[in-house]
Amino acid sequence: MPIMTKRETPVTILLVAAAVLWLVVSSASGKADSAEELFDRALQAERSGDLGTAIELFTRCADLDPENAAIFNNRGITYARRKEYDRAIEDFDRALSINPDSAGTYTNRGRAYQEKGDLENALRDYTRALQIDGDNTQALHNRASLYHGMGDRKRALDDVSKLVKLEPGNIKALVLTGKLYLADGAYDEALGVFGTALRLDRNCAEAARGNGDANFFKGRFKMAIEDYTHAIESGDKDPDTLVNRCAARVQTREFSDAVSDCEAGVRLDPKHARAFYNLGNALAGAEKHRDAVSAFTAAIELGPLRSEYLYNRGVSFKKLGEIEKAVQDFTAALELDPRQVAALNNRGMALWALGNLQAALADFEAAVRLQRDNEDVLKNLAAAYLAQGRPDEAISVLQEALKVAPKDEDALAAMGDAWLAKMDFEKALTYYRKALQKDTDPSLKARIHARTGLAWELAGKPSRAVQSYTKALEFAEDTALRDELNKKISSLRSAEGK
Repeated sequence: MPIMTKRETPVTILLVAAAVLWLVVSSASGKADSAEELFDRALQAERSGDLGTAIELFTRCADLDPENAAIFNNRGITYARRKEYDRAIEDFDRALSINPDSAGTYTNRGRAYQEKGDLENALRDYTRALQIDGDNTQALHNRASLYHGMGDRKRALDDVSKLVKLEPGNIKALVLTGKLYLADGAYDEALGVFGTALRLDRNCAEAARGNGDANFFKGRFKMAIEDYTHAIESGDKDPDTLVNRCAARVQTREFSDAVSDCEAGVRLDPKHARAFYNLGNALAGAEKHRDAVSAFTAAIELGPLRSEYLYNRGVSFKKLGEIEKAVQDFTAALELDPRQVAALNNRGMALWALGNLQAALADFEAAVRLQRDNEDVLKNLAAAYLAQGRPDEAISVLQEALKVAPKDEDALAAMGDAWLAKMDFEKALTYYRKALQKDTDPSLKARIHARTGLAWELAGKPSRAVQSYTKALEFAEDTALRDELNKKISSLRSAEGK
């Protein structure tokens, strides 16, 4: 299946100032009152989004009261909102030099470091904040998010579990817990946590989207579509949600709607490689392989390069009859992922179509070594052995295929072909009869009846052969096959008349 890629939502920096005990410095000139007024005005400007004015007012305030940690902490918060992280860190440093026991300031500096990509210092600051105040919920949330991003899900879950105990109604904590369960493949647990978040806030888009991801991975694609739709209707503007809904709709074969979703995702983010990849899958499902090739090519060019992008473009090239291009893509996919069985199988079929049966056989054999229970690969390997005149090896492989899928009509018919190649007509006819008992498509029925006729003909039973060839005509749609069958029937009847 089209594989779905998840993107994490950044944790919001602690932007609301904690309650501050203002240290009033008395002076005859009355400047203390002026500093307090400046501070209040600066906070109001910061809260209203007028960050430039807030910084100016905090700076004037700091000139009047340079030993007040709250001023530098809040100016650092404002710089961080403007993504001026180096300046923010300088202010947090100054605040901590005045008040080294402020858990909130350590948390804020940690977030600034995290935004800069300095995860080591971010982790150090969150940990220091929690050493000072073990119940600091923002530090717990930020450190859990950081651990999650670093792949240390156990520590992340420890932090977020404590956070949920402190604040059972903390929806952000519940959502993060759900994401951790998702990352561990614990989809039922994820659904439980996201469900709790949605009961607390029906319009929590992140929880609805998380529900969708969990249902997607459980193979419940219809439910995933409903969840993604709920997220979008709740205000989710992340292109990933549209792309994920597209992927789910590909699975339910709603290709037109899937195309619309991924096209909308591309409009939101024209450099979203996975949106183009899933768009390609949707177009390929709709048999628009030329357009699919264009979409896959865009995904490949945007990068990072992934084997499935190349593989799926190769499949579309193969459908278009551009076999050499298909082989190139399958080969490139295998260079990235040498254990990709589907790429080996498809490259084998493409190489065979180009006339290189020996190379095709090598690919089928390699695929079987990687996955011995893949019935499609086993059938292709058996067909290659038969084409090389090696019926005993074909029979051995087909026995493995029939262990995997005992009622597979293709495998049963192929087994008949293998025994026919060994001139064991009785066994060949037995397998052809078994294959015909299945509800096969007309083209396969025509082929099996034709092969049955050949078995009877080689066994010296021309009248039985004519019966089988006549039956094959009832199902044959291919003109060349019909002409061949009519010639055989005419020839056998002529021979009988003599």
